[in-house]
Amino acid sequence: MTSPLPVINKKKTGSIPLAVLRPRYTASWIKKQPAARQRWLSAQGFKAEPGQFCVLPGNDGSISEVVCVAADALDM
Repeated sequence: MTSPLPVINKKKTGSIPLAVLRPRYTASWIKKQPAARQRWLSAQGFKAEPGQFCVLPGNDGSISEVVCVAADALDM
């Protein structure tokens, strides 16, 4: 998981990764995602605006990650 904001990144069993992005980093983050994930974000209407989030599915239909956009570190 890559996050431009400082967050705790300790993987725990059963936890769901959370990618917290600043608006200026979202375009590059989206471009680095696999094509299927990019299509999912688009289909969900993810515009990468502060306060917006999207739940990303795994291959088995489970939640694989949640991505959200924070205007700055104080939004966390």
